[in-house]
Amino acid sequence: MMTLKHVLVALALASFVGCSDVKTEQNNIATQSQLTAPGTDSNKLSPAGTVVAFLNWYKENEDRLHEIDLVSGGLKDTTTFYSVNFKETERYLAELKKSGFLSDKYLHNLRQHFKSADDHLKRHPQNDSYAPGFEYDLIMKAQDYWELWDNLDRLQLSEQVMTDTTAYVRLAYTDYYKAKYYLSNHNNRWLIDDMVNDAYQP
Repeated sequence: MMTLKHVLVALALASFVGCSDVKTEQNNIATQSQLTAPGTDSNKLSPAGTVVAFLNWYKENEDRLHEIDLVSGGLKDTTTFYSVNFKETERYLAELKKSGFLSDKYLHNLRQHFKSADDHLKRHPQNDSYAPGFEYDLIMKAQDYWELWDNLDRLQLSEQVMTDTTAYVRLAYTDYYKAKYYLSNHNNRWLIDDMVNDAYQP
């Protein structure tokens, strides 16, 4: 017998994806190996598997990406003010695209972030501390997240909602770090459109 609670949950899911064809997965003990096995064809990955595969890619390439100077001036040369180095941001975006896990929408939004940060720096010149918009890791959207790399094989899949074209995934890596991911389907391959740090949500 369907209770009022069941009806409300069903309506909430339907309104989220905008269609009646909804597939939902919940597994609080899912591990990385259950989500995606090494060498899995990326075209066959589930939305959650795509996220995990990207995180493993980012873990391996993080140091190299951090060597790209997205910002010029400022703290390294206090006679100048911070400004966004757009030549280097484009190189950074190109490297991210090579991962094969991010959509053009994700990259466009990150490009817009760089433009907004540069506009802010022009209005509010600064040459000390962190440049606004770059005080956290742009991919993980956090400052202290390195413990996550030790917990990728123990992550928890708390929710996955799918339609034929879109997906929503919520993952927990440690007691304090949770994240939401939004994906879209491109030629039967899931790509990440957005990520939201969900650390302070229950």
